[in-house]
Amino acid sequence: PIGSRVCDRTLKFFKGISQGCWILDYEWVVDSRAAGNLLPEADYEIKGDTVTDDFHYGPMKSRQSTTGPLFDNIQFLVLGDSKGLQKDDLKSLLISCGGQVKSNIEDTTERQHSVVITCSDYDNDSDDDDSPSPDELKLFKDFYVHHGLVSVSREWALDSLTVYNLQPLTDYILTPGKISKNAIPNFVSE
Repeated sequence: PIGSRVCDRTLKFFKGISQGCWILDYEWVVDSRAAGNLLPEADYEIKGDTVTDDFHYGPMKSRQSTTGPLFDNIQFLVLGDSKGLQKDDLKSLLISCGGQVKSNIEDTTERQHSVVITCSDYDNDSDDDDSPSPDELKLFKDFYVHHGLVSVSREWALDSLTVYNLQPLTDYILTPGKISKNAIPNFVSE
């Protein structure tokens, strides 16, 4: 609702955060029109989103970051397709936040700074058909066994971007079986 300082997570929202833009409540437009001039943005900045259901101040953190881009020096191999977020859009978000998107697994040179991320529509909290297929699970297992790379859902990147803080990978891992703690990339302190 207008004035709640909470918004939906849309591609426009993600792009705004990735570019360090002001993301404002629509109330800013209404109040600015009524005042006859543009009002200061800070009083109208979005503080949360409808998915995390929390005031995390992600948009402000992205604008005020002094530590560099969120995905700085992280290498990504992006797989899969989605009905909602397109693979090219996900790649663009990762790159705009300092990530390095690789074309194939052989291009990932720093295993402790690399992750396979799937753009596919999975719901980690669901027991229905929105989970990886047996073929996908085999592929994720092969990436781990043969290349030492962990596969995660796109929600890791989107949740990290939303709150502008790298989230623990363990909540998003799609690689089946037991994962060595040493195999989890060290760009996130678990």
